[in-house]
Amino acid sequence: MSKSTKWITGISAVALIAGMTGCSNTTKASSPPKDTDCKEWEQEGDAWECEDSSSSHYNHYFYNGAFYNSKSNLNSAIKKSTSSTKASKGFGSGSKSFGG
Repeated sequence: MSKSTKWITGISAVALIAGMTGCSNTTKASSPPKDTDCKEWEQEGDAWECEDSSSSHYNHYFYNGAFYNSKSNLNSAIKKSTSSTKASKGFGSGSKSFGG
């Protein structure tokens, strides 16, 4: 193998491994809430929807420790929590210092 073929093979392997580790999703959806009058929960992504028609939480969603009475309110809460998490990570999130 030529040097360039070895170099390209090495770069490809690194890119493949980096891509695979970046795509792993180890977060687990929270458990359905306990201590409520809802007896039937269905998981909806990372949230839970109450499907017990006799419950005061019927058709309400539970996510991250809070109840939401509509899908749009739930989606707003998820967007806020996702955007605040993204804002605190990555480039530019650390302290800034200039000069000496």
